[in-house]
Amino acid sequence: MKLEFNSVNELLNVGEESKLGNSPVVTIMGMKRTTSNFLPVSHDGEGNETYVDKIEGLLSRKDGVRAEFIARKQEGIERRGQMNLLRNKVNELAKKNEYADNKKIKKFIKEDDFNKQWKALFGRECVIPHNLCISCPNCSLFGGWNPDINSTKSRRKNRSKSQKTFSRVRNFDTYSIQKDDNCIVNDESVAGMKIGNQVAEDNSAATSSNFHYYEAVKSGVYFPFIVMIERATLFDVASYLKAIRWADNHGYGKYSARNGKFQTEVWALANGHPKFSILDILEKAEELDNIEYENFKDILTFEGTALLKDNQEDMEIEIRTEEDKQNKNIKSIEDLEDKFEDEFKKYFEALIK
Repeated sequence: MKLEFNSVNELLNVGEESKLGNSPVVTIMGMKRTTSNFLPVSHDGEGNETYVDKIEGLLSRKDGVRAEFIARKQEGIERRGQMNLLRNKVNELAKKNEYADNKKIKKFIKEDDFNKQWKALFGRECVIPHNLCISCPNCSLFGGWNPDINSTKSRRKNRSKSQKTFSRVRNFDTYSIQKDDNCIVNDESVAGMKIGNQVAEDNSAATSSNFHYYEAVKSGVYFPFIVMIERATLFDVASYLKAIRWADNHGYGKYSARNGKFQTEVWALANGHPKFSILDILEKAEELDNIEYENFKDILTFEGTALLKDNQEDMEIEIRTEEDKQNKNIKSIEDLEDKFEDEFKKYFEALIK
């Protein structure tokens, strides 16, 4: 199997002429399972009530009600997950003695605010979502726009200095495998949630106006997911896999401090686009009693070669660099995820030259 990735150094060319256009689409596919209540909400509530995103009759008129987990909400927390990983690694490497004499690192260390430290390395602060640097690996992968602070004056002179780049991540809206009462609970059910806004200290004296009522997706509910990364580097893929782990533990959706926790299994990582959809996974699940990888394996087909969850053999990955080609063997998706540390160090050393 050959998964071809471009050099991590080419991430430095974001906003300029980039060579990333020749590298492949990489698809990551798997299954997410809620381990706590989950509130996927992308709309305003009504009064003191909040309802989760849901859809009825997705596969047929009699299909029932499924929870909906929109792509924008998935990508948002995973973007923050990757940024968190990058900031932690930058801090960690900047403190190492081997970089102590580097001019950029000296400037980085002098600053007492991390946003200013980030500016020392990338030229701008980077604060998600409204003040992006359009220079770092996070902006390269997830895209963004940063208007010039003098944009109005610049537009008058027809020479705006705003910067933007498109996202190379393509998430898909997904839907719960379970339906109806097996998926969603509300304030009328025995397992319903009542959260906060409690005015009276004595619960016995509280009235309905003292509470905010919520629907929620139950724990134990499955959501298949598909993510495509365009013009992918090994660094992109390894960091995205790490970001999924971070997001699972941090929480997706509304009130994620206590809710929205997931357990994710990555079932496939492949070259090329998938030849199946989220709906194919849902239809297959209708025939099954257990949601397990082995029961879906036959429909996980891609345009190119794929590294699957149950792979047992070393597989060749071709990593293209600017200087030469190196062959590395990889046995599992976890092995690929573990390459994040080495790939970040390569990027970091290229950045501070």
